[in-house]
Amino acid sequence: MKTKPTKNNKQLVHKKTTTSYISLPQSLSEAIQSLNLSKTDKSHCYKFVGILLRDSLDEHGDLVSFTPKPQKYIIKSFDNSYHLWLYELLNNHIVIRSDYYSHEEGICYDYKVSPSFFLEEGLSSTLCIYKSCKPLISLGYKDIIKGINHETNTLYNWFADDMDSLVIDYNKLESILKDKLDNLSIDQFEVDYQIQAKSVQLTITYGKKTKSFYTSTTNAIAMAHEQGKSLINDEGKYKIDTTEGFIQKKRQAINFYYQNSITRLKNKNYTASRNETNNRLDTNLTNMSSLLVDEICFQNNLMQLDLASSQFCLFSNHLTHKLATDDFIRFKTLSSSGNLYASIQQELGLKSVKEAKNAMFEILFSARNNKTLFKSKLKEVFPSVVAWIDEYKKANGDNQFSIMLQQIESDLFIDRILKRVKKLKYFCLTKHDSLIIRRSDYEAILSIVKEEFEKIGLEYTLKITNLYGVNEEHKISSNQQQQIEEEVEQELALKHYDINLHELTAIDIRDYGYTNIEFKTSFGQVVYVPRVFQKYWSSVKSKLGLMNRLSREGSQLVFDIELRKIVQNIFDTDCVV
Repeated sequence: MKTKPTKNNKQLVHKKTTTSYISLPQSLSEAIQSLNLSKTDKSHCYKFVGILLRDSLDEHGDLVSFTPKPQKYIIKSFDNSYHLWLYELLNNHIVIRSDYYSHEEGICYDYKVSPSFFLEEGLSSTLCIYKSCKPLISLGYKDIIKGINHETNTLYNWFADDMDSLVIDYNKLESILKDKLDNLSIDQFEVDYQIQAKSVQLTITYGKKTKSFYTSTTNAIAMAHEQGKSLINDEGKYKIDTTEGFIQKKRQAINFYYQNSITRLKNKNYTASRNETNNRLDTNLTNMSSLLVDEICFQNNLMQLDLASSQFCLFSNHLTHKLATDDFIRFKTLSSSGNLYASIQQELGLKSVKEAKNAMFEILFSARNNKTLFKSKLKEVFPSVVAWIDEYKKANGDNQFSIMLQQIESDLFIDRILKRVKKLKYFCLTKHDSLIIRRSDYEAILSIVKEEFEKIGLEYTLKITNLYGVNEEHKISSNQQQQIEEEVEQELALKHYDINLHELTAIDIRDYGYTNIEFKTSFGQVVYVPRVFQKYWSSVKSKLGLMNRLSREGSQLVFDIELRKIVQNIFDTDCVV
């Protein structure tokens, strides 16, 4: 590994030469290889293409959309002689560039990889499009990582050492991708009149030009139907496309995203560096699907500690001495208890908690003049909170609100918590607002987390996964109400001795109520342990066979009935003994 130090302020900043890996369609790889360029310039081509695909996926949810790339960014990422290889990419139609830029207006060129490398042109709804992807091949290229200082090296070494200690079954990760692709369907997305928002933001491409604008949902649907297409909601990104064409693009995007995550891990192509904008620690895990992260944690019996509703929990703490309105107090209570998204779902009449979360993040990342239905409804529920956000964006810029929250988060989780944990030599990986740790280190690390939360006066709820080694979920809270609930539960548990377990009906179980002990089934469904069975739960969870049996149940009702059978058997066995 080669390093070249240069002086920058008080720290030595290095360049590091390494091998990076990428998975691309074979036709795209061959097109780059055929260019009349040096090996180094071809490596630049691979890196630039990877950046374009990554940013298109992040900003638009597909691989075939334009993304802006200022000249300063390209020079910083590569060097001043970038024109040589960039013109080759453009002249050979590997990369497409927009027609217009203006220094005076602050408009840079937009770029995208030619869609022909990913999409089959001229095909309609066929099995080829709907159920398969162009295969990807993995390759390595020379990469120069710039701006490496002492902190960057330290964070990278911590991350690399912890990742190297894991044992990963990559065949299982590949099977998760296959299941994801096999089960992808248009039914998972809102189409046309299923869309609840009254207005949407569209990005339309005309040849080499793009235009973004807000319009009413009714007008957007009419525009789509005029073209024989549909309006589709892709997690808050609205597209006009045929349903078949949309699924084709989505399938290719998911395949690229997952395959590249797996490829980089396989080749130990690790990334761990602070983001220059929000100071977050970006790693392989922060850019990876949660399905893959959860599987890696499960394979290695790791725990996850997540701050519930983290962005809004931290925002509430930030506003504690700035707002004292009734709606803010309610907002803070919901955020710190981890119930914000569920409450928003109910208030706005949304279909799922995920949709409520997307609505809240729309407030974070959208412009202050956003006139969507979600924002209008949220303004009715939390008027002073939404007004404060709009004023902040007006004074500082629309993008600065989310950046401010992310900086608060990174200061807490990286500078305060991670650095303390790693000084004590504990295993610890981060994913922005969550920690991934070994179960044996849980109490020590939890103590550090609580201390750091208390220092900033944070009221919080932590979601803890795999505390007892069966991938179950629990919550712990700083709220004093938690202690009251525990006392009530203990009091109720004493009364359960008088309950005839063999006469309990499903309705009786429901009427006695539920504890706050969560259990996540193999279907991803979260259910709760009934109060009547709380005193038996420690016996149940100590037996892996029983926990596996319960994990196969897909609803609260069926879980209650199956747990009743298990508890009745435990009760009868205790009586015989």
